[in-house]
Amino acid sequence: MKKFLAGAVSAALGLVGLGIATAAPAAATEPAISASCSSLDVYLWDTSPGTVVTVSVDGEVVAVDSQMDSYYSNSFGLTWSQAHEWTVDVDVPDGDSADVSQSGTTQPCDSDPNVWATSWDSCKDVTLNVAEYPDGTHATVVVDGATVVDEVFDQSYYTTQSFDWAVSHTWSITVDAPDDALDRAMRGVTSPCESNPDIVLEAQAWCGSVDGWGWGYPAGSQVAITVDGAMISSTTVDEGGYFSLSAQPDPAVDYTWQVTVQDDAGQLLGERSDSVSGCAPWVPPVVQASTTCSSVITWVDGAAVEDGSTIEVQVDGQVVASEAVGSYYYRIFDVSWDAAHAWTARVIAPDGSETGSDAGMTEPCSEDPDPPLSVSSSCGDVWAAAQDPVFTAGSRFELVVDGEVVSSQEFAVHADASVTVDHLLPHTYSATATTPDGTTFEATGSTEPCSQGEHAVHVTTGCEAIAVHLYDPYLGDGARARLEIDGVTVLDESVPTYYDTAVPVDQSVDHTWTFTLDAQDDRRDWTESGTTMNCSWGPTLVTPERPDALTTCDATPGDVVVPPSTEAVTYTLTPDGLLATANPGYAFSWLLKDSQYWQMSDTEAVVSLRTLLAPRCGLTGTVTATPVCESGEAFLDYAVEPPEGAVEEGFTIGFEGPGHARESLTGDGGFGHPFSGRLPWPNLVRNDDGTISNTADPEIRATSVHVHFYVAVPMMSEWGSYSRLYDAASPDLETIAPCGPTTDAGDDDGSPAGHAFGRGHVGHPLAAGHPVFPQFPGQGVTRQHA
Repeated sequence: MKKFLAGAVSAALGLVGLGIATAAPAAATEPAISASCSSLDVYLWDTSPGTVVTVSVDGEVVAVDSQMDSYYSNSFGLTWSQAHEWTVDVDVPDGDSADVSQSGTTQPCDSDPNVWATSWDSCKDVTLNVAEYPDGTHATVVVDGATVVDEVFDQSYYTTQSFDWAVSHTWSITVDAPDDALDRAMRGVTSPCESNPDIVLEAQAWCGSVDGWGWGYPAGSQVAITVDGAMISSTTVDEGGYFSLSAQPDPAVDYTWQVTVQDDAGQLLGERSDSVSGCAPWVPPVVQASTTCSSVITWVDGAAVEDGSTIEVQVDGQVVASEAVGSYYYRIFDVSWDAAHAWTARVIAPDGSETGSDAGMTEPCSEDPDPPLSVSSSCGDVWAAAQDPVFTAGSRFELVVDGEVVSSQEFAVHADASVTVDHLLPHTYSATATTPDGTTFEATGSTEPCSQGEHAVHVTTGCEAIAVHLYDPYLGDGARARLEIDGVTVLDESVPTYYDTAVPVDQSVDHTWTFTLDAQDDRRDWTESGTTMNCSWGPTLVTPERPDALTTCDATPGDVVVPPSTEAVTYTLTPDGLLATANPGYAFSWLLKDSQYWQMSDTEAVVSLRTLLAPRCGLTGTVTATPVCESGEAFLDYAVEPPEGAVEEGFTIGFEGPGHARESLTGDGGFGHPFSGRLPWPNLVRNDDGTISNTADPEIRATSVHVHFYVAVPMMSEWGSYSRLYDAASPDLETIAPCGPTTDAGDDDGSPAGHAFGRGHVGHPLAAGHPVFPQFPGQGVTRQHA
């Protein structure tokens, strides 16, 4: 689909055909890799969702990460005294042609690069920084013959010693370690500075702008910008010694500028000045255009043209638009994608004069950028979509995987389906979309197998936790997950097809870990190991607490129990919800986060009032639900007496099983309904096992069907808004078929299992081609929600 402004008008050109732009195929960017004797750092930018990054060191896979955003980074510790061979493979979801692989070898270091002692100086101070030294190391700093530091430390040490910046100083540093090989002696002589380095005045200017900023000046000092001797902007230095200001002189003229800082007595404390040449201001063009191989996009800012102006657009010499500009003009003109097209766009004033124009050529594409029918896949998923105005009402869409129909539906304009397949097996697939006049579009493809670590198992580590995510619909019963940290088993439990957990670890030290998935089917086994790096240098990572949601009918914001603040986290109820703020020295973990919290930063997270407060009430007024059969068509007539404060926009209706929202057999657009009216009965089928499904989603199987009415009443408070939900159900509808009895699966009439009921002619079995969605156990296909 076109990625343009919402609401844009698309005009089809009969002479050049119809085309719709689409995103280009994904391509992997070359990873940026930094390898040293002690670490391997991997970075990628502009990656596509679903891209898999596999990192191997010395022939062993150390990470398999699937990307959900456009940026990737990871770091891997190496033994510094040994050489290592490494490989980084980037697998994008659109095929092997875009994949990237890099490899290399690290060389060992003569000494541990993580153990070091270094120093540096300036005109005002000298600094010593020591890391990972043995306990009992002795540090001495001498400045101008006087000992200013004489300390014994363990592991790491940092000190800065200040002195007069206006004169030269001689200094020496000695680091005496228990291991004589680590002893260090450093010395130097500083040069004086011409001015106090703690007092800074900076300024920059170009045509039309002068900016000044600085710090270290006395609070209350006067700062001014003058242009050609005239002051055009001023401010004062704040209590912290900082200031910033700007000015906008005429950009078309040359000028001399000056930024000055003066004390209360008018004495000059600092000054910057220079001259700038004028420049013509940038004026955007009246009419602008851009192109793809299948479209020409034009827009005009109506404020930049005379009232009554018109725009004329031509493609290949033919006028395709001649119309008023108005306050703003934006249109997309579709052209055929397989040929170049010449185009012009002109803005014409009321007097007939041309006030702006643009022109160019489109470049053809080698293939249709947005075909009416498209398919794509990864090793574990297949997607298909039909999208084109040629598909009018009554068009049919079908997706077949490994010879089995997994989606068959009647549609108009758009249809799509997605299927999860066994990623350990190869698969073939095809999709067809047929218009009512019999025109058929077809697309085919195949999948290549991939490993558990590439698709189903993802282990993510941080200094605070090790997280495991597993999704394998074909895992089967009896699978177990085991996690060992530093040789100790911390997790050993049976796992379902979907599994997600995070295990906290001691943040102050490094850890080694091994994750094992042991399935009944040995092909689905997986083992992965690695190390975590400590974060003792940073804040302690914590997880905010969340109180349980209040669901009683009369619950109000005043009933929300705010967790007591702790040394690590402060909790506050605000109009945005419950705000958790990490106190100094603490931060929130991205691996251990509560899914209900929206993490705004490393130190702030909020959970909405609607999550904390979800009062549920029964509808106490009159509620009626009556099945109706009229001319062989089934309907539901309903009426609900709304509670006080209810509006039709908050009224929804659903056919549901005993699991309520988890077994919803019909969707609701969320736009509301009148409180009384008539709805078509949904297309339901009875399955072989007696359960009931919607033909559009056979994955959901309900043992019985009820009609549920929900009325969400908006509530306002000083702490923000929330909703009080009223609901009622009609339990007597589960056995009612408005237009005749339900035909059970497997009747003696030889009709196929999965008969429609409740809608259509009384007692008639399904006609050939009716959209029944069978399940295929053991065939490597699992139906997902389309």
